Amino acid sequence: MSFFFDRDAVTKAVDRGKRRALGRTGALIRKIARDGLKVGRMMSPEEMTPERRQLHAGWLEKGNGSLSRWQERFFRMPSEPGDRPFLHWEQSWLKSKLFFSFDPQTSSVVVGPQRFGDGVAGVLEHGGVDPYYGYNVFARPFMAPAEERARSTYVKFWENAIR
Repeated sequence: MSFFFDRDAVTKAVDRGKRRALGRTGALIRKIARDGLKVGRMMSPEEMTPERRQLHAGWLEKGNGSLSRWQERFFRMPSEPGDRPFLHWEQSWLKSKLFFSFDPQTSSVVVGPQRFGDGVAGVLEHGGVDPYYGYNVFARPFMAPAEERARSTYVKFWENAIR
């Protein structure tokens, strides 16, 4: 009895299964990250805590008289440090510029936002100095929690990946 092992066919099947599983993983992480980014709620000063009211007053001072009466009356609250960042509008660039890509050199998948401007998305994810206004921004991670949430599903993508 003779067994024949076709090395090229097996290697191609493994590569195809790996690409498929990693592509699905990247798509899942991107979807979870996009779904986690929500528009912040508008608040009037009466609804705000004293700390938020002080933040709103500082925002009004920076307006230099260029704010409308509506902007003076309501304020879109930022997310708490450590929580996912709030968007200013539903079709935000941060939500629309999240991509994933399979890297054949390292056999891995890369998921994250397209570089935009001076790295604002990185400042949101890890914290740091805002490149536009120069003030310190506390970390508001959105990619790391998405990856953590997707971990339990990875195994399903690898089941029967090689055919």
